[in-house]
Amino acid sequence: MASSTIVRTGQRVWKYRVYQTFYNGSTSDSGWITHYAWNAELFRKSKTWVRTPNYFQLVRQGSHLPDNNFSFEEERVNDALFTVSIHQNHPYSGPLSVQHSQVDWEVPTPNWGPQRPSDYLSDASLRAKLISRAKSAEWSAPVFFGEGRQTVNLVLNTARTIASAYRDLRRGNLGGALASLGIQGDASQRRRYYRQYGLDPRRAAANQWLALTYGWQPLLNDVYNAAETLAETVSREENREGRVTATTRLTDHKTKPNHTMSVSPSMVATRVTTQKETLRGVWRFKPTSLDAWGSFGLLNPASVAWELVPFSFVVDWFLPVGRYLEGLDVPMRFQHLGGTIGRRNEIRDDFTDLKLDGHAMSGSHFATRVELNRSKLLGHPTVGLDSIVFEPKLGAARVTSAIALMAQIFGR
Repeated sequence: MASSTIVRTGQRVWKYRVYQTFYNGSTSDSGWITHYAWNAELFRKSKTWVRTPNYFQLVRQGSHLPDNNFSFEEERVNDALFTVSIHQNHPYSGPLSVQHSQVDWEVPTPNWGPQRPSDYLSDASLRAKLISRAKSAEWSAPVFFGEGRQTVNLVLNTARTIASAYRDLRRGNLGGALASLGIQGDASQRRRYYRQYGLDPRRAAANQWLALTYGWQPLLNDVYNAAETLAETVSREENREGRVTATTRLTDHKTKPNHTMSVSPSMVATRVTTQKETLRGVWRFKPTSLDAWGSFGLLNPASVAWELVPFSFVVDWFLPVGRYLEGLDVPMRFQHLGGTIGRRNEIRDDFTDLKLDGHAMSGSHFATRVELNRSKLLGHPTVGLDSIVFEPKLGAARVTSAIALMAQIFGR
């Protein structure tokens, strides 16, 4: 294990100057006075790594490089100087009393380095992505047949609507075609539309939306995935090795006004912390003889049962139960060959609106921290029970679908 560290420091002097004007016209200048001084660490970089024997030879041969651990950290503080002049007028109490005073402050960058992350991105989503990509094109035969009746009904209802409109068009009945498709025309056509759709057109519209979204699309996707799986099963070589990668990202902003910089004299600022985190995983594996069975959903009855639960996909939008269940058959389907999981965290602290004893100061300050850690993946990617946590994942399409689902369920 090799390591290296580079550190740069700088002398910091916090000083002030007092200039006074007396009522008798005389003045005094204290000159610059050191408030206090210290050595500050402005830059630090350290890393540890493992040297790979015969590295260049392995690269030339195209061989797999070993999965080595690696870590890197870098902290940087900008070399800033903050200034402020504080003026104060004093009442007359004699010719030798102070009429006006001015205190000039010069404050260099204090030890305001970036903080370490308080929250780290969970790698459960990354591991689930690796599992999903390793499984590649697959479909669940039990789920397909279990949901077949509902899916076929949705498809047939939609097909009848389209066929009816097409038949009316061929017969020259434009009004009937418009009514079949739910398009309003003239008054007589609208009357036919309302007779057909009944007293609750909103529920009818919701059913049409669900028929499209959860009828045609999943069926076509199952047909496509089934063809892909069969093609892979036929062409799969016995000693084939696989390699998949996955990435997840997080960006977070936190603002803390009136963040205390020093107590004497009182110094505050607005602190804005930006955290950017990236997780990247690489997994190498070899399919076992059971992988073909797993591709058809025959090795994981728990996942099949969950898929057949009504509206289980909606639950997964909030609590990823399905994500956990889908990983249960991974050890049966794949032989682990190697891999790594890397985490990169970048934090930047920006300090603005600085005030010294309530007086605005010039200048701004920032500090950055970058840390990177890569570790071996010692076994199959797993998604534990602790990964089933509240994770709301709602977009415009899902919100629309949720509204349509509620209209259908509560409209019964």
